[in-house]
Amino acid sequence: METGDHFKNGASSKSHTSRANFLRKAFIFMVMMAVMGLSANRIVAQSSTSDYSQWYLGGSTGISISGIDNIPDILSFQGAYFFNPKYGAGLAFNKRFEGIYSQSILSAAFFAHLGSSQSKWFFPIRVGLGLELTDRSIACYTSAGVAYKPIKWLSFGLNAEFASTFENDLEEGLGFSIGLGFHF
Repeated sequence: METGDHFKNGASSKSHTSRANFLRKAFIFMVMMAVMGLSANRIVAQSSTSDYSQWYLGGSTGISISGIDNIPDILSFQGAYFFNPKYGAGLAFNKRFEGIYSQSILSAAFFAHLGSSQSKWFFPIRVGLGLELTDRSIACYTSAGVAYKPIKWLSFGLNAEFASTFENDLEEGLGFSIGLGFHF
């Protein structure tokens, strides 16, 4: 078989690239689901205490690593109910602007605030699966960072964020944001 025969028989470099991107996104999704499943086991195993803030509302803004046309070009809002001091569930909205293109993802999300409950520093994590609102495709969203809680009801921090759809290779973004959170 000559080098060009592979492409003459119906295979194309585009289908190979699309398949590889789909597999990469499927892998990211599987890792996110595994983290959520393992964490759900910890939620059930942990005893609940009322000495923590059960509700969380937050927002963040930042920049994408690629295609920075506007500053800021990432905007996120989150809300969650925490079952215990570390784990919760809620909704996350992530919007990314890139030139004339805009991506908006609304997702159901798993939330975690990792770290010592006695410390003012913690590590917020969000993992969500939802819908890209423009083209109605399935999308995933994840964020991890470090935050400081100077008082019981207020926190601020720095996050790394990743958002992607499973259908379109152009609709993914990695960036950094600063955020503000309210705990009540």
